[in-house]
Amino acid sequence: MVGGTDPADTVLVGHSIGGVNVLRLLETHDPDRDGRFAGAVLVATPARDVGYEALEEFFAAPLDWPRIRRAATSIRVLTAVDDPVLAPDPIEHVRTFATELGATATVTAGGAHFGATPDDHIELPEVVHLIRDCLTGPR
Repeated sequence: MVGGTDPADTVLVGHSIGGVNVLRLLETHDPDRDGRFAGAVLVATPARDVGYEALEEFFAAPLDWPRIRRAATSIRVLTAVDDPVLAPDPIEHVRTFATELGATATVTAGGAHFGATPDDHIELPEVVHLIRDCLTGPR
């Protein structure tokens, strides 16, 4: 149990650097003591430093891919091929998540960074489907 919530019934969701925060949380989670999370959904999330000085500290330490993988049963990724934040190759980030975490990816032809400015308001029904997949998939 984590804060009274069973991780097996919990899907962590993060967009952009929020997805990196999810990865860092998974690094510190002890699945042997607290159980594995049902899943994590990473939306437009970088797998490495993308050159923004303000975000460098998020990647100062390398991600501990094996620890992250152990902490969640399922990891899903949603990325757009035209994401300017993950440029020049958003698919490279997807490949890293697939290789290192066994993540399943949904790649859209458009969508850019899925709401990169404060004025953006978008709906992402794909994320709802990915969350459901994490909750109903094999455990």
